[in-house]
Amino acid sequence: MAQVFLRRLREGIPLGADPTVQYAAAEDPDSVAQFGFWKTELTRADLEIDSPYNTYQEQGLPPGPISNPRLDSIIAVVNPADTTYLYFVAKPDGSHAFSSTLEEHQANIERYLR
Repeated sequence: MAQVFLRRLREGIPLGADPTVQYAAAEDPDSVAQFGFWKTELTRADLEIDSPYNTYQEQGLPPGPISNPRLDSIIAVVNPADTTYLYFVAKPDGSHAFSSTLEEHQANIERYLR
């Protein structure tokens, strides 16, 4: 996963990370009152939230951390896997399906999320 984000940063592709959108949504008191600090499912409207933390809309890293990384996450960034992946989608079992092309990614979305 770390390599996906590193590749996206190098290639100028938005990170498109759902947790950063969750963080941005949690800055809205009305959203927190209705859904709590973590929405079960993000909507298209959520992906359009005007926030520097919305990595679907903003290039690069957000302006600050959204949580504290665990040691294994830091190690993964320092020593990323050697892959060509640019995309991943969370599968219902909690694992992830990785892909190198947008077409593969869209097929994974269809397979695991619809």
